[in-house]
Amino acid sequence: PVCGIFLDYINIYFLFLAVKLFSCDALGTSLNLECGPGLQIDVLYGHYGRLSPTICLPMYTVNTNCGIHTPTTLKSVKESCQGSQSFTLQGSGRSWYTSGDPCSGTSKYLEVHYNCSKNGQYY
Repeated sequence: PVCGIFLDYINIYFLFLAVKLFSCDALGTSLNLECGPGLQIDVLYGHYGRLSPTICLPMYTVNTNCGIHTPTTLKSVKESCQGSQSFTLQGSGRSWYTSGDPCSGTSKYLEVHYNCSKNGQYY
């Protein structure tokens, strides 16, 4: 299992080669996804909430099993930047949930994993 999800061996292989970015909600940071000339962003994973007590510290970590997991966040991230050469994602929570705070009292972060690809090959 990777992040609580069972993936086939090909996806696990590419996940370990992926660029992994985190945007801390409390800091108001954003994520800059970038690929080189002629390459495209291929989003592999997206999560908004909190799964780790060690990411984005020192912040409130009342609940470390909270958030909007794939496919909701993954779908939103893919709709925003899949296939682009570069893209900036706002890390603010208001962008990632619409039906109330998934974990009131817990600071959250946006986590995105992506690769750069060209014609189905990863670089």
